[in-house]
This record gives sequence, C-alpha cells and structure tokens, in this order.
Amino acid sequence: MIGTVRPETKCADSPVVVHPAANYVKLAVSGEQKAESLIVIENLWEDKEKFFKTLNFLDSEADYQVLETKTGAELVGIEFEYDTYAGTRKFHVIADEVIDPEKGAGAMTISASHAADDYDLAKRLKRDDYFLEKIDLAGNMTKIAGPCEGLPVIEARKKSGKLMQEQGLLVGKDNNYQHRVPLCYRSGSVVEPMISPQWFIMVEKEYTHPVDGVTTLKAQMQAAVRDEHIQIVPERFNKQYFHWIDNLQDWCISRQIWWGHRIPVWYDKDGNTHLPQEKEVILVRHGQHQQFVDNSDIIPTDDTPLSELGRSQALELAKKLEDKGITKVVTSHLARALQTAEIICKELDLPLEVIEEIGATVSDLKGQKRDNLYDEKTETLFSANERLGKGESKEEAFKRVAKGWEKIKSVQTEGSILVVSHRSTLAGVDAVVQGGTAEDLAKGRIKNTNCGHDDIWGTYRIFSAPKGDNLTQDEDTLDTWFSSALWPFSTLGWPNKEAADFKKFYPTDVLETGWDILFFWVARMIMFGRYATGKYPFHTVYLHGMVTDEHGKKMSKSKGNGIDPLDMIDQFGTDPVRLALVIGSTPGQPIPIGENKIKGYRNFVNKLWNASRFVEMQFESEGVGELDGLKVSPKSLADRWILSRLTTVAQEVSEHLANYEISSAGDKIYHFVWGEFCDWYIEASKVDMNPTVLKFALGEILKLTHPLCPFITEKLWQSLFEPDGCLMHQAYPDLDFKDAAAEKDFAEVQEIVSAIRQLRAERGINPKEKIVAYSQVEGLEAEAPVIALLANLSEFNTSGTVQESAVKLVVNQHEIFVDIPFDEAAEAARLEKEKTELEAKIKNLEGRLANKAYTEKAPSHLVQQTRDELDQAKDQLSRLL
Repeated sequence: MIGTVRPETKCADSPVVVHPAANYVKLAVSGEQKAESLIVIENLWEDKEKFFKTLNFLDSEADYQVLETKTGAELVGIEFEYDTYAGTRKFHVIADEVIDPEKGAGAMTISASHAADDYDLAKRLKRDDYFLEKIDLAGNMTKIAGPCEGLPVIEARKKSGKLMQEQGLLVGKDNNYQHRVPLCYRSGSVVEPMISPQWFIMVEKEYTHPVDGVTTLKAQMQAAVRDEHIQIVPERFNKQYFHWIDNLQDWCISRQIWWGHRIPVWYDKDGNTHLPQEKEVILVRHGQHQQFVDNSDIIPTDDTPLSELGRSQALELAKKLEDKGITKVVTSHLARALQTAEIICKELDLPLEVIEEIGATVSDLKGQKRDNLYDEKTETLFSANERLGKGESKEEAFKRVAKGWEKIKSVQTEGSILVVSHRSTLAGVDAVVQGGTAEDLAKGRIKNTNCGHDDIWGTYRIFSAPKGDNLTQDEDTLDTWFSSALWPFSTLGWPNKEAADFKKFYPTDVLETGWDILFFWVARMIMFGRYATGKYPFHTVYLHGMVTDEHGKKMSKSKGNGIDPLDMIDQFGTDPVRLALVIGSTPGQPIPIGENKIKGYRNFVNKLWNASRFVEMQFESEGVGELDGLKVSPKSLADRWILSRLTTVAQEVSEHLANYEISSAGDKIYHFVWGEFCDWYIEASKVDMNPTVLKFALGEILKLTHPLCPFITEKLWQSLFEPDGCLMHQAYPDLDFKDAAAEKDFAEVQEIVSAIRQLRAERGINPKEKIVAYSQVEGLEAEAPVIALLANLSEFNTSGTVQESAVKLVVNQHEIFVDIPFDEAAEAARLEKEKTELEAKIKNLEGRLANKAYTEKAPSHLVQQTRDELDQAKDQLSRLL
C-alpha cells in the first residue's frame, strides 16, 4: 500500500520504495467485501486510531490478521503486477532511507521525471529506466496515462482519482493533507518539474589547472577565501560563503529565455554535438612604402608600392610567422599591404583573400603634402579630415573597420588567420574587439605611429561556428550569472591575455556589491576568473547592506516610503547622495537614507564650494595657479595648526580607507573640513592672511575628499588649480607637517574663544555685539588678534587694567576676564556651578587612580592622561577659590 498526492502519475511501471530498517506487516482482510491482503508499515498498524483515520475507505469492522512481519530490506526484490487507473502495470520493491517511516503508509512509488526528490533517488541509484515521461512539455499527460492521455495535469489529477475510486484501488483519502507545492515567483502558477536536456558546469570534476594542478572548481572557490587570496568585508559573511560553496552542486547554465548569450553548441541530425572552432587572428603592419622614401610628407595613394626595405621587411616577417599555424592571409586592396601579403603567401605557400574594409581610406587627401593639411604634432589625420571636410572621419573609419572585423571572423580556414593591414586598421580592430569607440581608434592611430613593419602587432582569439551540413545551434541561452561571471576579464580584451587593458586592469582590487548576491555573482566571478585566467579577479569583496528608508524600514512602493535616487540627484546633487549613502553605514548592515540626511550633506558640499570661492578671492589678480612646486611656509600659529591637523586627518583617513572603514573616513573628512578648516582656520586666517598655506590646504582637502565627493572636487580642482588636468590623476595626500606644540597651543585658543562664546550665550548677549576681554597671564599676546576676531571682541587686552565688573573665566591655566554688565548673583551662581562640576570631576579621577586594577592593567599613556587631567582640574579649582 502506497500514499500519493499526485494520483495522475500512478500509471506506469514503477519501483515501490520502502525503508530498509522499518518493519512492515502483511495483513489479511476479510469481511463483507471480498477477502484480500495488504502490506503496511508496522507503526501505522499499531496505532489503530491513526490506521483507520488514514485508511478511511477500509471497513473498521472487518477481520484483520497479521500474516507476517518483515523489514523493508527483506522485501527488496519482490516483483508483482497490479492494476492502476491506466491498466495493469509491473512493480518491484527497492529500499532507501529517503522514506519517512512516520509518514503515510511508509511506502511510495516514484516519478523520477516529475519530482525533484524522485529524480535525485533515481540518479543516486543510477537507474535510467526509472525516467518515464508521464507529462509532456505542454503540461499534458502522455500516452502512458491511458484514459487521461492529452489531459492537462490538473484535470488528469481529478479524473485519475475518480477512476481509482471506481476501480476500488483507493483505501483512503485525506482532503486536509498539506504538502509543499512549487510556485513560479512571477506568475504564481504551479511549477511542473520536467526532465529536459540542459547544460551543466561540473563543479567537482577534477581537471588540471596551470597554477593549481589537479583540482576542481569547487576546491578553487573554497581555497580563494580559506587561503586568504580573497578577503570578504565584513568577515562574518565568510560563513555564508562557505555554506554555499561547501554544499555546491553542479550548476545548470541552460535558460529557456529570449535574451542572453546563446549556448555555443551545434547538433547534427543524429544528435551529435559540435563545438565552435577556435582560431587566432594575427595582425601585422605592411612594410615600408616607397612614398616614405621619396618624400615622407606626401600622403601615400592606394597604389603606392613597397620600398626595397619594405620588401625585405615582408620577408623577415614571413620567417617569424613560420610556426604560427597560419592557413590563410587576409589583406586590404592597397598596394603596400597587398604586396606585403603576397610576399608572405609566396614564402609560406598560403592562400590570400582581400577585404577592402580593412584598408586605409583618406579619399581626396591622397597624394597631397601633409604640412599643407595639418600639423601632426597637434592634430590627427581624422581631425584634419573633419576640419577640411575631406577624407574619412574617425566615426566612418570605426564603422568600416568593425565591418571588416566581422568579415575576418567569417573567413573559412582551419588554422590561424594572418591580417596584413595599416596602423589605422590595427587601432580600429583593437577598439572594436575591446568594445571601444571611434575616439579610441583615433588615439590608437597616434599611438601606432612608430608601429614596426617587421613584427607581430597583436594577436586575438576568435570563435566561429563549426563546419558541417544541416547543423542546428542550441536554442537555449546561458544563465545570466554565467554571463555576468565573465565581466571582470571579458571587458578587458580577454581571451587575449596580452591586451593592454587586461594586463593593466586585471586582476582588479576591490569589488563592492550587495551581500545578497555573494553567491550568485561574486562566487561565480571567483570561479571563472581563476579557471580562465589563472588569477582571482579581485583581492577584496566589500559587501554593503540593503538601502532602507530613514527609519530603517525596507523601501516599498505600497508603503510609499521609497525615494528615487535620480530625483534626489536632480534636487540636491550627486555628491550629497553619495555621502548620505556612505557616512553612517556599516558593511553588510542596512543603510538608512532619507531626504533630510541628503539635505545635510548638500550643506556640506555648499560649505566646501564657498570655502573654495573664498580661497579664489585671495588670488583674484593672478589666479590660484597649480600646486606643483608650491613652497609652504607657515607664518602664524593657525598656519602651523591647520597643516598639522591636515597631516593627522590625512593619515587617519588613509588608515580608515585601507581598513575599508569608509563611513569613518567620510565622517572624519566631514568634521575636519567643516569644523576645523572652515569654522576655525579660514576665520583665523583673516587676521594675517597666508595665501600659500590657504591654497595648499584647500588643494590637499580636495584630494582627500575626492573619493567620496568626486564631482564637486573635480570641478573645483579644474576651476582653481589645473584647468586642463584631472584631480583623479593626483597622488593621495601624504603629508609631514606634524606639530604637536601648535595643536596644543591652538587648542587653548579654541577653548578660550569657546568659553567667551558660551558666556555670551548664558548672559544673552548678542553674538554681534563687541565686548572687551582681558588676560594678565603671559603667553597669549601673539594670539590676541585671533582671539578677538573669533570671539567677536573689540579688544583682547593682555596688558591693561581689568575692570572690576569683568566676569572671570578660568581656561586651563589662563584667567580670562570679560567686561560685560555684572550681575553679582548670576556670577556667584555660575562660579558655584563650575566649582561643583570641577569637584565632581576631581573625585571621579582620584577614584580611578586609586583603583589598582586600572593603574596596573590600563595602558600607561591612558593612566598618565588621567593624572594630567586631575592636575589640570585641581589647578582650575584653585583659581576659582
């Protein structure tokens, strides 16, 4: 007796699967109905209530006798015939632990072609005969279903159940039974598992890798992170990575969708597979032409022949190409290229094909004197063509070469293809292959000015359809993640590992992406990169979290709590949006963002802009000028302080970025630029302006801020320092202006100014109202003008007589008297409050130093810092008493 939720599939020869260790009882049943026997798992029979509830079509009043008890293993091999709704079928018993003894009747039949678990069982048992197609690709029952043939699955399910009941084949029915049903995430319709030909990547098949030796794709992906070739930030995602990779199965890469890379496999009429043919395309330049010898300033014509040296160069080139497996030569129709190709073909006994599109077309400029047309030092042939309205533009040349390249790829030959052409075409092919533009062709032509005539210029690998009659290409496309996995190197000229971009940019450094595609994309890039290039594609993976609304809730259209980044960019600018995403976010954690946060960073960008305008105003007559070669000579304490602070912040930001603490780096830059450079230094500089330091500090700030704010900083850099340059090309700040004494002394100035400002606020004095302050302690004379400006004083007197009505402030060792209307009661209350706060602070510090666990275990510099704070607090208290 078996259980099923899919009666329509119970129509074919099938194995009956039992659990090898479970006991099964054979029951004889006799009653009003005809006598028969059935086999059921023992634990179901022993629970009589469950037995009759499950088998609710049986007669509970009938006589049931146990004829024998056997284990599932003892039942293996039994063969029998029995009726199904589609007719009599053959069955045999097998045992496997896939059976759950607590579920149903403890036995089942399998449909390996239409259920994932059954498929796995059949594959594990290596029983191909279990794969019987009961449902076709249209979702209808096949011939094997007998009376249900041609019916959709849902209709067949109803009809087959009815037929079973009519034939007395059902012993129970549970309408409340719950089980898992796969649904399409897009349409919500039931997914019907089917067997169909698919292409897989075998992740555990051993192969010989040029670097790793005998290995598997799975092993290489494990080693990438385990052996620290690749670091995942944050590290906690290593666990998720290995959960995926350690349980990796063969990857099905076939997709039945319209768009994508079509699978490069062809089939003949017998179903045999044919793969693309791989070839090399070798590019060389024609030999020296005669016009270069006669007058190199004359633009050669189509029929300009080779010079004597050019013919020698062609012969030399033929010798170098002997072992390259070339089976065909392709050239342009221009005489100098055609003659070069003919010499090579004669020497190597090769066939020749002419493709006009790979020639060099200059139209009516041919034969004219170059100096009369353009200066090669400042202009290219293409720009001269465009200016004069003659000849071929770079866009036209690019289209021509692209068409020629397609013809080269379609050349019919078994081995490598040699292309003899011109430097414009060589540059054009490189641009086309690497996905470049017409501008890349123009730049490449200049780069190829001194391209040799007797050596290989470049080599490309191409693939072409296999030869044969009536071949049909597979209609499936490759999985999207398969194509995406090629991205790190396929964009850089690969499979040509000598391509300039590939050599320069692969492998890259850091990949930044969302944690949710760590397996789908990142792991696949690691797999393909190591397999195809021998190198891992990056050394670090930085994972960000999900972007949420400002309250940490997932953005949702239905909730209306989402924001459109393009709208935010239009409203506030790109840099504020970038800063809002970066500052305050932690790798792998949700990133809260909203309009208010973006507004705040828009204000920062405005602050930086206004500070730059202030610096520009100091150089109105001669312009700001470049930073290169600038000699920085600090004159004031403020100059020394800002240079020292800039050095410290630059070092700290560099450390944060090196450790991928991007939020901390941004926060540090934000507070330094706004709070120190703008609010303190720029204001202090107005006392004794030092344009050199001002200019230098701003330039270094722009460099420091550029990675996080690339657009505003680039604009300011080019506007102020280097109109024709690029900030991106500048070296990151590496400064050495550390001055601890300056930082300490200017910190005292800041504390004095802050104390006076706070006193103003407490007494309700208008910040713009000028007042007088005094100090009779030596050491502040030089900074008196700065303190007066920053605290908005009419005077900061360091030698005059203090007014009796002045309010006394104690800032470190300095006694500051501020001449304001005196309120004796308010002043007494203020002093009492300050004394109380200092006494509490002293008590706390003394308690900390009395604790041996702190003084003996804490770092020595922290203990000393605590002692210094205690001495300072006691000194301040003594001055107030």
